[in-house]
Amino acid sequence: MSRARERWTPVSENTPPAELRAQRIVLDGEEVLILSHALPSTASALDPLSGLAPAQREVARLVLEGHSNAGIAALRGTSERTVAKQLDTIYRRLGVRSRAELCVLGLTRGRA
Repeated sequence: MSRARERWTPVSENTPPAELRAQRIVLDGEEVLILSHALPSTASALDPLSGLAPAQREVARLVLEGHSNAGIAALRGTSERTVAKQLDTIYRRLGVRSRAELCVLGLTRGRA
């Protein structure tokens, strides 16, 4: 089963999703249905960390504040290995390859 299909939430014909808007107009004698979808809020759209789990966001925030893996582990009460694994996941989800790229992403998107 594909990921898109797993995330699909079926709705009945008479109950559209709350974020979907529809408007019927007549254009040159033809009825046209215009569908629109609400955009995410500005804050989450501009926040590259919004797609991360809460623990991952905290680790990323601590990296952006300049903490080392050892420092992050001490602050969070975890091992350095746990922090390293969380960073691997963060890098993969955000499409970055290093701590430096994470910092650049954070700085260019208003995080620091």
